Amino acid sequence: MNKIKYTVLGAGPAGIACIGKLLDKGICGSTIRWIDPKFKCGNLQYYKNVPSNTKIKNFYKYFTAFKSFEHNKYDNLKNYNLEETVKLGIIVKELQNTTNILKEKVIYNKLSIYKIYNDDTKWNLMSNINPLETDNLILTTGSYPKSYNYNKKTILLEEILNNNINIPKNSKVGIIGLSHSSIIALKNLYDYGIKDVVCVYNKDLKYAKEMDGWIKYDNTGLKGNAAEWAKNILPSTNYKLNKIDSYISKNDLTTFFGDRDYMIYTMGFERNKFPKIIYNNKEIEEINYNPYNGLIINEGKIINEGKIINNLYGFGIAYPELITHPDGNKEYNVGLAKFARYINEVLKI
Repeated sequence: MNKIKYTVLGAGPAGIACIGKLLDKGICGSTIRWIDPKFKCGNLQYYKNVPSNTKIKNFYKYFTAFKSFEHNKYDNLKNYNLEETVKLGIIVKELQNTTNILKEKVIYNKLSIYKIYNDDTKWNLMSNINPLETDNLILTTGSYPKSYNYNKKTILLEEILNNNINIPKNSKVGIIGLSHSSIIALKNLYDYGIKDVVCVYNKDLKYAKEMDGWIKYDNTGLKGNAAEWAKNILPSTNYKLNKIDSYISKNDLTTFFGDRDYMIYTMGFERNKFPKIIYNNKEIEEINYNPYNGLIINEGKIINEGKIINNLYGFGIAYPELITHPDGNKEYNVGLAKFARYINEVLKI
């Protein structure tokens, strides 16, 4: 059996891109291992009915970034206008086709890895079956929606964003956060007929704006239908929007949401806690990384103070690139085409 040079954990958009980069750089597929419990495009599979805020032309940048994707064999995006936006289910189907092609070119295992640890020459991966070894390890293990442990019924983010609402129309609903996801949630509640909504947030809405060769608030600003609804419909809904100056505390929950029947949390995402990482016989309780090259750092939260962990990388929504726009504003760069470009640029083979 060939020695495994690279192992990619995760088969969402970033994991798919990493496999594409490795193959395009000439790494033999028999020395690449790809691990995921499902190979169903990561958590994006749970948001198929959600309208994207990305145009088809930008999705093309992802699917044509790597020759090994062989996108011309299954290009379903050609049926849409390049300036059009679509539901994420269309993109998930395209990602699944890409996954199926790449699985034929590498070694893949449907596994859950619960612990990784290093020795002098390699990384060891522990699963519910035989342990595995690899020279280099790339984490694209994804994130999950943040929430509070609050004693109210919760409408899950995937439910509200997919417009899968099944509550009495006289329900009182609370929302934490005011972002793209928040606006979709508010719109879906409004269209469903919910009249009593309280939303608490600590950052004002921003709107993405095309500049000369770049987009202001590209990652944090509203785009497309969500932006239009927020501008034109939201002010007339009579929904209560409350801005506070700090992060929401337990006291805030009671103050603003004590009379609510249901809660929705649109507070962003948090990195998945697995796998456990043991480095030099010590568990890394909080993973830090360099957001300019994807290298995982063992010690120090400040990039220049951190000690790089050899041959361990992180990409995707759990380890996004940090960019600075021409106006000096910093944002984490999240999106399929952004992942592909970043991985292509910084993953050194």
